[in-house]
Amino acid sequence: MTIQERTESRRKQGESLYRQRFNEYGLSDFFEFIERDWQSDRGRKCVVECKACGRRFSTYNVYAFFRGKIKELCCPECGMKSDGSIQWTKSAICDEVLDYYQNGHTINETSEKFGVSIHKIENRLRTLGIKKTPEQRRKSWENSLKKAGAKWNKTQKAYARERLETNLSLLGLDIVKENDNTGVVKCRKCGCVFERTLAHLRHGNVLCPTCEANKKAKINAEEEKLKEEQRIKTEAERVANNPLGLSYYQRSIQDKFDIVHVCEMCGSEYTVRDRMQNEHLKYCRDNGCCSQKCAKKRSRIKLRKSGFPKNHLHRAHKYNCEYDGSVTLKKLLVRDGLRCAICGELCDQNDHSWTEHFGPTSPTIDHIVPLSKGGSHTWDNVQVAHAICNSRKGDKYEQG
Repeated sequence: MTIQERTESRRKQGESLYRQRFNEYGLSDFFEFIERDWQSDRGRKCVVECKACGRRFSTYNVYAFFRGKIKELCCPECGMKSDGSIQWTKSAICDEVLDYYQNGHTINETSEKFGVSIHKIENRLRTLGIKKTPEQRRKSWENSLKKAGAKWNKTQKAYARERLETNLSLLGLDIVKENDNTGVVKCRKCGCVFERTLAHLRHGNVLCPTCEANKKAKINAEEEKLKEEQRIKTEAERVANNPLGLSYYQRSIQDKFDIVHVCEMCGSEYTVRDRMQNEHLKYCRDNGCCSQKCAKKRSRIKLRKSGFPKNHLHRAHKYNCEYDGSVTLKKLLVRDGLRCAICGELCDQNDHSWTEHFGPTSPTIDHIVPLSKGGSHTWDNVQVAHAICNSRKGDKYEQG
């Protein structure tokens, strides 16, 4: 066998193989395989006849189809495809789409009306060199903005929702209801349902009021317990160090409680400790008297020596009476003289039989209407009287 015969035999085998695969892949339904063109690229170019228009054309697409580089075979004359559809640029609807677009409609409107993808329309317009009108550019720009805004809003809403769920999950909360600006959440721990704004929920600064109240109450209880323990401890230390509860000064003079003193009134000897035990006092200081009785007696004598300057004021406050501070014994003697208004005898300012400065005939201020009976310490209700006469009259009211 010569080389030419061997080459011819191999070409026939390759052609039969292509024809067999052409039928297996279903290309024979719309196209008829004629032959392989061995004059170009070792037979990779094939001659195919379209059954729709009857045109024969040479193409590399059969080889590419077998290799899986293209998905369909197409007739360049009528646009028939191997899947039974017509190529977009060769179909009758292509002219209708272009006419509709050139009448002033946008690509989106044209795509929605004819059901053709925007990519196909744009490619065809670019191939034919058809440009957009100013109105179409404006509408296209507006649609692009709307589409971008809608996509942005959708993305932001999804991100906000994801952040909301993440934050609530970390806080142990579940969203029950979501409104425009507020959301109702439920605590997983205590079951408390409360409402907060969506901004607070997204940022995560949300705390369950019931859990916070319980936590605060627990902290306060622990603090109160610690304070009470500290107070008990401090009190126990104080009692251990100072059973009588004396001050630092009182404890510093404990050694002086047993010093013997002499009473200024009765002349008896006493100590501060004896006085505290006799009168059941917790603490007292040495005031020069052996008892409270002697201290009151000495105070009374001092008041008599000073002429009872505040006695009438105290009684007026006691009985809630009117009080005039200008009423004094010296001024009253200038007004009424030394004659007693009760017995009519003269008063003696030098009578010191009772005390060093006081006697029964000494002049005193007598209230015509006693303070205990509703009288007042004013000029129209006072008169001069002996001390003995004033004492005998007491709180009696004698109308003349």
